[in-house]
Amino acid sequence: MASYGKYRDTIVKGEKGTDWYVEIHKKDFSGTSTDMTLGGEGFEITWNGQGSTRDRIFLGSECVLSLMVRTDTDETDLYNILDAGFKEYFIRIYKGSTASANIWWYGWIQPSFDTIENAPYPYVSRITATDSYGYYEKQLFSTFSSEERKQDNHSFSRIYLDFLHNTDLAAVNLVENPDFLSYKGWELFSNDVIANGFLTINGQTGSRKSISCEGDKLVVGNTYEVNIFVQSRTSGTLIVIDGGSGSTIGSITSTGLKTFTWTQSAASGGKGLHLYTNNNFVGVLSYVTVHQTEDLPCPSGVNFIQTAIDWHTAADQGVVTDDASKYYICKGAFATNTNFPFEYKESDAFQEALKIFNTVGFLAEGKYNFIQPNHYIGTTNGGNIFYPYNSETYTATSSNQTNLCEINQSTNVLLGGSSFTYEAPFKSVSTVFTSIDAAFALGQADITDFGSNDDYVYGGQIIANQTYNLDWFSTYTETMPNTNLPSQTGDVGFLIYSGIQTFHSYITIKAVSTGVADKYLQINIANNELEWTTSEKRVVLSRGRVVNNPPTDSFSSPYSLKFNTGSSVGARSNPSKFGENDGDIIKFSEANNEYNFRGRLKFATQIPSLPNTSNIFVKIETNIDYTKHKPGGGGGYRSVTPTNTNLITKSSEGDEITLEVEETTSLSSNEARFTETSTSSTSTENFDLDDVSIGVTESDATFAITDINNEPITVNFYRGSNTSGAEIVTQLLVKEFLEMQQSPLQILQGSIQSANISPLDIVKYKLNSDDSAAKYYMFLGGTFKANSEIMEGEWFRIKGD
Repeated sequence: MASYGKYRDTIVKGEKGTDWYVEIHKKDFSGTSTDMTLGGEGFEITWNGQGSTRDRIFLGSECVLSLMVRTDTDETDLYNILDAGFKEYFIRIYKGSTASANIWWYGWIQPSFDTIENAPYPYVSRITATDSYGYYEKQLFSTFSSEERKQDNHSFSRIYLDFLHNTDLAAVNLVENPDFLSYKGWELFSNDVIANGFLTINGQTGSRKSISCEGDKLVVGNTYEVNIFVQSRTSGTLIVIDGGSGSTIGSITSTGLKTFTWTQSAASGGKGLHLYTNNNFVGVLSYVTVHQTEDLPCPSGVNFIQTAIDWHTAADQGVVTDDASKYYICKGAFATNTNFPFEYKESDAFQEALKIFNTVGFLAEGKYNFIQPNHYIGTTNGGNIFYPYNSETYTATSSNQTNLCEINQSTNVLLGGSSFTYEAPFKSVSTVFTSIDAAFALGQADITDFGSNDDYVYGGQIIANQTYNLDWFSTYTETMPNTNLPSQTGDVGFLIYSGIQTFHSYITIKAVSTGVADKYLQINIANNELEWTTSEKRVVLSRGRVVNNPPTDSFSSPYSLKFNTGSSVGARSNPSKFGENDGDIIKFSEANNEYNFRGRLKFATQIPSLPNTSNIFVKIETNIDYTKHKPGGGGGYRSVTPTNTNLITKSSEGDEITLEVEETTSLSSNEARFTETSTSSTSTENFDLDDVSIGVTESDATFAITDINNEPITVNFYRGSNTSGAEIVTQLLVKEFLEMQQSPLQILQGSIQSANISPLDIVKYKLNSDDSAAKYYMFLGGTFKANSEIMEGEWFRIKGD
């Protein structure tokens, strides 16, 4: 990356008293900046979104300078700017002063948008710069270096940061997992340990590597800075190495913050930043950051993005870190061309990350803001909790902000000619989750039923009026102290064998659909098939020695021996009561004074159709008829009752559980459609959001929202502390989109003159001064004019119907 110098500059005086400092920076320029004159409004910035009114995931911005061409020098500069290639010039605009913290807008000049008038001096010509969002999707394909890298997952905040890095807008921290929250993103040695947010290096010779800095991430010829905080050191030297040339960047022999800079060299067997020791370095690191030091449109030392995401799971609600950093998606989901399976577009991942969390992004007040509009329902001050990021951020910390523009007809004036328009309400909102092979798929998921609604595990969805085939394979394990199954009087010589035990399984399969009662599967004992019922019931199955009469559960769920036999896949009991075989479905063992039981359940059956598309949840309770037998006869079988059931540890895991459409045609598929329907709206219109590629699935983490360890998340999400509003994440998407438009959506169209108006502001407005309550509006799009300090635009009313 080349250096850039300030080439032309000026000050635009705003009518409301603001000084706007406008700069053009030129590649490889090291001279003194000269003044320029801007005509008309000086500059105008326009924010536009794609799609319908609120279905906009990013408001792209464009800045137009009205350059007054007065002399040959001005005209030569104009031609040079417009003749130059992309990334030869950029614009910075500061508010109030040229202190870095006052940066208000920045972007690369895009010559292809501009024309020059053939006219005598003086004349005005336009110079256009953009925030690069429109160019992001036009970038070349990126390529994964291996299948392993294709399967890597990346946090939402990292996806946002990648946008700024890939468009060369700001110097982001290039290290993923810089604060060692897990082993993710680091290539380490067997003795190294990551725990509690620290990396302990335990002396093995070799290089530790940040995977995100390998490959082509560090550009040859660019200059970078690395910051390493050494929490403690016991012995040895840690050498920081340029992975391209193998040359030493710096050496660490003490604690504290260590900062080094280097220019990346050509690769001679690898690139990246390596932490190397060959003399038994033993020490603890708390974080590592790497960023380039080249000139970019965003000035150095400032926060360039801030997130305000507050969707989370119950387990994460109390974790005071950026929600955008807790959840992950895989870029491999967008490598969809089978002829080029390692090619993908970074812009696809960026847009999906915004879409699936109902997020809107835009550049305003010098930062790329990523917010969820529904957060502002009920606001009276425009307050939100943001998590800012700069070049050296390793763990984002919260910042409470209030962004409110109250129309008072003095400092904040709504000009004449403003009006209200209305958009029709929605009856429902829908989206389709496309990236699933089966309608329902669970693998390696804990589905143990401990008697709570929290035990339900979401697996997928079935479409209305469609029959499905269920294939079930789960494993139950149980441990207890061997003293918990005591011998009774007369039990001398009686032993526990695998083949004489019986496992009873009570499976809850629940269908949930908006606006109708939950439904449960049970066995219809008249025809030995499954049926749906609105009463809570369970599917009862038995495996082992005695399966004809399992204990009745608390829901009086029916049992059918014929269904138990006919739906079984494979063995229903061990081939030998007293022998042990590798393929036994029931296993018993004793070790370390503990009894261990294991049972496998396999069955297949048809699931009847439902009149409503429904989300499916499952859990399973398993109980054992503990049995002993005396070898050689003389006593038969004896049941044993545990002394203390609290000493029993139970676990049921889904090995592979799938639901698939019985007959897939052009009219039936395993796609999942999520719809939220309003019970109060009188509208008949359904609004279709674009399909989503990432959602909730256990079948393939590539298409799932995951945690830092790339484990799919199947539990519900909710906003803030609203636990009662918890939903499957894609259901939450359509629910929140519908929430603001169940009644007609009011849109304020007008012009606001203020020294403090930006797309980040919530507008507070009373139509009449004697109105009892003000209404609040969020920015949809518009144009800011510098000299008059007027924002001409549209704002939609924030309301939760």
